[in-house]
Amino acid sequence: MKVSKSLLIGDLSFRYTPRFPPALGLIVSKKYGNSVSRNIFKRRCRSLFRERLIKNGIEIALIVRPKKQNFSFTDMDFAFRGFYENICS
Repeated sequence: MKVSKSLLIGDLSFRYTPRFPPALGLIVSKKYGNSVSRNIFKRRCRSLFRERLIKNGIEIALIVRPKKQNFSFTDMDFAFRGFYENICS
């Protein structure tokens, strides 16, 4: 049985476990906003997952869940950068 770990950075909740090949799961409820804002959030998360984790050789399964609405890209970038620094140290 694999044990996952949780991490809360800013208003993003991360749940992760080692896995090959890497995978990303997104949980975005309708409370987050309309379909356009939910899809923008998902596209940004996928992009940051590729840039910050896959390109750096991190092999994990990651589930991302927002704790508030309408994230800016800079806030998401900050959270993913903090996540990367936390798991690599």
